[in-house]
Amino acid sequence: MPSVPLAAWALLALLAATGLATSEAAYDPNAPKLVWAFALLGLAFAAQAVRLGLGRAGFPSARHADGWVLTALAAATVCALASDYPWFSAPALRDAALAVLAYGSARLAFAGGRLGPVLDRTLAALTGVACLYGLVRLVDPAAPWLVAPGGWHLRRLTSTLGNQDTLAAWLLIALPFIARGHSQSRRWRAAWAVAGLLAVACLALTVSRAAWIAFAVQAAAWRLGGGARRRLPLRLLAAAALAVLIVLAVLPGLTAKLGSASTFRQRLVIWDAAAKMALARPLTGHGPGAFGAAFPEFRSPDYRASGLSDVNEFAHDLPLHVAATGGLTGLSVLALGLFVLVREAGAGCSSGLPGDPSAAPHSLAILGVLVQNLFSVTLFVTPIVATLAVVWGAAEDGELPATPARSPAACAALLVLAAAAAWGAASAGSDFTALCRLRSARLATDDGLASGSFGWETGAIRQLEGALAARPGCVPARYRLAGVRALSGDLPRALASYIMVEALSPGFAELPRNRAEVSFAAGALDAARKQARRWHDMNRRDPAGPVLMAKVELAAGNHASARENALLARDLGAPAPAVEALLGALREP
Repeated sequence: MPSVPLAAWALLALLAATGLATSEAAYDPNAPKLVWAFALLGLAFAAQAVRLGLGRAGFPSARHADGWVLTALAAATVCALASDYPWFSAPALRDAALAVLAYGSARLAFAGGRLGPVLDRTLAALTGVACLYGLVRLVDPAAPWLVAPGGWHLRRLTSTLGNQDTLAAWLLIALPFIARGHSQSRRWRAAWAVAGLLAVACLALTVSRAAWIAFAVQAAAWRLGGGARRRLPLRLLAAAALAVLIVLAVLPGLTAKLGSASTFRQRLVIWDAAAKMALARPLTGHGPGAFGAAFPEFRSPDYRASGLSDVNEFAHDLPLHVAATGGLTGLSVLALGLFVLVREAGAGCSSGLPGDPSAAPHSLAILGVLVQNLFSVTLFVTPIVATLAVVWGAAEDGELPATPARSPAACAALLVLAAAAAWGAASAGSDFTALCRLRSARLATDDGLASGSFGWETGAIRQLEGALAARPGCVPARYRLAGVRALSGDLPRALASYIMVEALSPGFAELPRNRAEVSFAAGALDAARKQARRWHDMNRRDPAGPVLMAKVELAAGNHASARENALLARDLGAPAPAVEALLGALREP
């Protein structure tokens, strides 16, 4: 095995941190992975600067992908600056910077392609650990069963990635590298085969239909991708089309058994809103990371009737999501990236055998994740972004980089990038602190409401204020703070917190209802009527709006309007006791 420089070891540790480590201390189990990723990238850049200063490293030859990565970051920056939701776009831009740093660090650390086997073994080992751990959890008697409407009882494999779709995306990335290791190994071919079969079995156990389609595309591309390299891009497209046709032929019966027909109807509702978002701001979109903030303004009034939750952070379709958040600018960059990817697949930018599709495993990995994200959201998750950036940056043309003279300017540039990564780690650490405090406040609130005890509000408010001190723009923390203040009877400050939430996120889903309830409790009937009407206009199939409007009109003495809203609430399926209580109050003299 070739000697592995410290910078490459740091990147291999990054893959381990993103693929294996997790935390239940925050809302998002991937939150601490962002901190570790930035810290390890800082170490990688610092180590590379030292090697360059000692004359033991050089710069690899330029690739088309290098220009595309920088172009994508520039486009994301432009869209973020034009966004109406800066508090949401700034963290998303930081995640984009993480991907660029990971790509650039991998380009330097894996220059020359000599470390390809090391990367293959690392991904195979991490995949094996994740799969075995997930299987142990799967057979745990305490693990819940998922009962599908079709009558099947099943469990979905999640492992250390926190989500079955994220695990499926990791497996889609690792499988081409496992296949390359199998094709290039003689002594350990059986071990590579076992690793591949284990990964495929676990991919099936994730029950991610989008990942199944993506794997079918990968398998077809692998099978049809051999032969003359000049025909490989065309074969990739033909394989993708063939696999999609085959999967679509058998998908209706499968989705009926798994009960995913209702899920597909929900996706149609989200896609409709995403298309409206894209048309509203066609040039730069609403900004990276701002889909969930802008979504409520464009969702259908019948949105809740589809059974969806209040918050949707992603469009569950990559082109629509890019169009909604980046507009034509983002779509142009996405199309350019696809062109670069196909060009690299045809040229064989990775070490491998001529004429063998294993010469471009990174292309197959990215292809699989892109196909999965036609129906999923894994491309916007930290572990997947970081892993894809590393494996794409590690792809090389086999030419050893030229070793330049000791360049102080180049070393200084790498140290600046290391400092930028350190800043990213500190920023992500603040976010992680805020999320941990937010989770503590949520647990305190749930326990207090369940036990009916008194005094829990003080501790919850203290945790939420700590979260806001760590991250002032944390909208979920400010929103929960408003709710806890309302429960504690501090209505003026609760209303002020809700108004601040609306200033940070104008389309926050529950705000009109919350403001109407607090205003009604405070006796501000005009404000309560206005907000209740806003809520009903946004959710015409939800009976809560007419019930609230009936209460407001009854308190204002408008009995005719109150009766009309009460009857509307009954027609929409409001609980009978609530409607009868309103009608009974209207019958009293």
